[in-house]
Amino acid sequence: MKSRCKLFPDTPHPGLHLEQLLEALEGTRGRGSLAGLSRPGLLILDLQRLFTDSRSPAFLPQWNTCRPRCFSLVEAFIQRALPVVFTRHVHGTEDDGFLIKRFFGRLQRPDDPLSELSPDVRHWLPSASVVDKDRHSALLQPEVMDRLAECDCVVITGVQTPLCILATALDAARVRLVSVVVMDATAARTRELHLSALRCLAAGHAHVATTQEVLDLLKEGVRDE
Repeated sequence: MKSRCKLFPDTPHPGLHLEQLLEALEGTRGRGSLAGLSRPGLLILDLQRLFTDSRSPAFLPQWNTCRPRCFSLVEAFIQRALPVVFTRHVHGTEDDGFLIKRFFGRLQRPDDPLSELSPDVRHWLPSASVVDKDRHSALLQPEVMDRLAECDCVVITGVQTPLCILATALDAARVRLVSVVVMDATAARTRELHLSALRCLAAGHAHVATTQEVLDLLKEGVRDE
């Protein structure tokens, strides 16, 4: 019989899950103050039908809890005319995928219906940008960096926490951006994988914040135009 992580019993209650995350991450460097970050941009990674459609073989049930929190951030950033970028992970026909092909066995092609962005993303367009990426880190895409050119930090939401979220947050230091990963607006295949990625980031690579903490940062440190 497979062992279960006692920290995360099966429960549909999102508030309890957040309390457990906060308890597990208490005292880590990543739970420090967000003060001083005045020019944030928002990245929402890979909200494609592959992960958000319940009929997909790669559907992430945890995303249903994260969705309203993520979109509350999108709305707040757009209201303040701050950069908002959605990414879509796809590989062109000439792309061999390198490690993604090696570890996942297949590549997500642009014409695959599951590559389409989740229908509820359309509500935010064209106020937000959409950029295709073909590697784990979104910051390897020049178009993403162009949209974050005036930012001092990048707030990261979306999927999946131990893969593209983790890689993008780690890569932020390379381009001198402070990364803020939103723990209750990101999702993984299991809660254990989600927590392990957050713990890695909180060790000294990124801030790990709640949706409400980021909203408070916007209210206190970022003013409407």
